[in-house]
Amino acid sequence: MIVDDDADIRFLLATALRHAGYEVRTAADGFEALHMMSLQPPDLLLTDVGMPRLDGWRLLHLCRSQEFLADVPIIVMSAFEGLADQAGERGADGFLVKPFSWQDARRTIECVFARRASDV
Repeated sequence: MIVDDDADIRFLLATALRHAGYEVRTAADGFEALHMMSLQPPDLLLTDVGMPRLDGWRLLHLCRSQEFLADVPIIVMSAFEGLADQAGERGADGFLVKPFSWQDARRTIECVFARRASDV
């Protein structure tokens, strides 16, 4: 699942992930994402930090505090590279600095899945 208030980023990232064989759902903000995840938890969540209504930090916190979402791998996205450490401290599994290439996104996603698989 991709959560970002920027429609272009949602579209481009979703298109690239679909071409790579992933099933993708998108949401424009944290509230929409929470509703969608309550119906079907995703295998991975990519969320922007800065969004109106419910930002990525709050979404990350809510996911980690709800039993049915607590184990969902979460990658935080932001234009501010300095937030990478904060993302890890808050429980994110990965961090992408905007703008990022498809190769950077794919590498981060694959690393998160590989780390999760080795933890099991």
